[in-house]
Amino acid sequence: MAEFLTIEEILAVQDIQDEVVEVPEWNGSVKVRSLTKAQQQQARARSLRKDNTVDQDKLEVALLTAGLIEPKVTYEQAKQLCQKLAGAVDRIILCIVRNSDVTLDGGVSAEAVDEAERSFRE
Repeated sequence: MAEFLTIEEILAVQDIQDEVVEVPEWNGSVKVRSLTKAQQQQARARSLRKDNTVDQDKLEVALLTAGLIEPKVTYEQAKQLCQKLAGAVDRIILCIVRNSDVTLDGGVSAEAVDEAERSFRE
């Protein structure tokens, strides 16, 4: 029979990770951090239109604001970064998304769903 985690054990786990992203187009690197569930929810809420659909551009800015930690950027600065080379900015956003196991629409990635389904069957 499986033993279940306590809430204390879950909260004690350090599951947020940092990663250095090389940005050769800018002759350097930046550091990103995976998102917490609360940050994912905030990014999605910040990017919702009046009809409750996600504005992809606003979501990407919100993801940069939450996930880019070195240098740390404000929402306005993240909007300015979106004026830089698409490939460089996308590399940073995709690293944040990949490390957070979420999709660019603010949902859960297919990989996370597959892993959850595999774990559920065991």
